[in-house]
Amino acid sequence: MSGLLIGILLSHVVSGLIGIVGALFSPSAGKISDRKGTQFTVGINIVVIITAYTVLSILGFKLWGLIVGVILLDLGVQSCNVSNQARIHQLSEEARNRVTSVYIVSYFLGGSLGSYLGTFSFQHFSWIGVCVVGLLSQLVAGAVHISGSRHVG
Repeated sequence: MSGLLIGILLSHVVSGLIGIVGALFSPSAGKISDRKGTQFTVGINIVVIITAYTVLSILGFKLWGLIVGVILLDLGVQSCNVSNQARIHQLSEEARNRVTSVYIVSYFLGGSLGSYLGTFSFQHFSWIGVCVVGLLSQLVAGAVHISGSRHVG
């Protein structure tokens, strides 16, 4: 096999494994969310995502570092998604429909903005720029999370 073909095959295997890890951990995230509360779970997952970007910025130039970072990133994002959906399902049915719509639109707008900023950062600042943008986004998320915790509790 050529190097390109091996790379393509490896990327499909790795992305499949990463997806499986995320899918296997999602039920556990739901249980933790039920036990400890969604606010707690979201906070922990923001820390997991910050750890992922730290690993990616330091070790992302090695294949195993890239795999570990992406697995952590996927776990954190998927678990946050499960926790946020659990919060939404605690609302009344009328509110749940509206909030779900706002959540999904916000989720995709955030993903689009992140894709743009990641591409821009990679073009101008290389891999470290992408990781810095990811870290900054999670620092903002953490600040909003802590601010929201003070108002809720």
